[in-house]
Amino acid sequence: MRNKVLFLTLRIFSATGGIEKVCRIAGKALYELGLQKEELVKIFSMYGEQDRADCNKYFPQLLFRGFAHKRIRFVLTSIKEGRRSEVVLLSHINLLLVGFLIKLFRPSVKLVMLAHGIEVWRSLPSWKRYMLRRVDLILPVSHFTKDKMMSLYGLPEEKFSVLNNCLDPFFEQPLENEKSDLLKAHYGFSKENIILLTVSRMVDTERYKGYDKVLQVLPELVKEYPQLRYLLVGRYDDIEKKRLDELINLLGLQDIVVFAGLIPDEVLAAHFRLGDIFVMPSEKEGLV
Repeated sequence: MRNKVLFLTLRIFSATGGIEKVCRIAGKALYELGLQKEELVKIFSMYGEQDRADCNKYFPQLLFRGFAHKRIRFVLTSIKEGRRSEVVLLSHINLLLVGFLIKLFRPSVKLVMLAHGIEVWRSLPSWKRYMLRRVDLILPVSHFTKDKMMSLYGLPEEKFSVLNNCLDPFFEQPLENEKSDLLKAHYGFSKENIILLTVSRMVDTERYKGYDKVLQVLPELVKEYPQLRYLLVGRYDDIEKKRLDELINLLGLQDIVVFAGLIPDEVLAAHFRLGDIFVMPSEKEGLV
């Protein structure tokens, strides 16, 4: 097989965010396309650890190389491998410098970049704009993100092709349509409860997700609907958890709000089924 595609990522198995899931699914798609055309795909992860790819369901571990935060080695190895590739796909704009260097050494390589949302909605310094213009194709997640990038950076429309996120093929549907009695009992919910559900990473640097806005309006909602409960699913850091706990105590919501924490993918669908209403008034999602 000849080396066709080099897929450069920040993280792919060592984190649980939406971008990481997009990268896993993209890796699976690239692998399957490579099999059809007898073309080799390689997947590098700057911050990923090699053993995290063991026994993954998306692509053979042999295609993956994790550099475990060794950024200089990642950059040098990527340049070397990129010079032997026909297409280099960047999973994030933070990898733009690596792609630009590959393009310098091999101008004929086709440089493609995924654009997920807020990371490309802000103004870039002139040097980064110059590098962005060297990208051959940008794959924004939505027309909104495409229009935002065209407006901010003066890029022509023909440089874009909108690629919406797709469903994870391994997402497990719940076996039953009804709410799980075990989950209700686990979280202390009764059959009378109306459950608001948010699934989100809760970290100090990403407060734009809006779950704190939900907390602020809950006291008034509970007056009218006393059976309301709010279930927050997702990883949180210590700083953000402390802030939210203080807000919950201030508003008197200790018996209303439940934190599930990070849960396995296998039970995510059942948690979605548990919620009566999904709420996430995020200010900066790129999926519109």
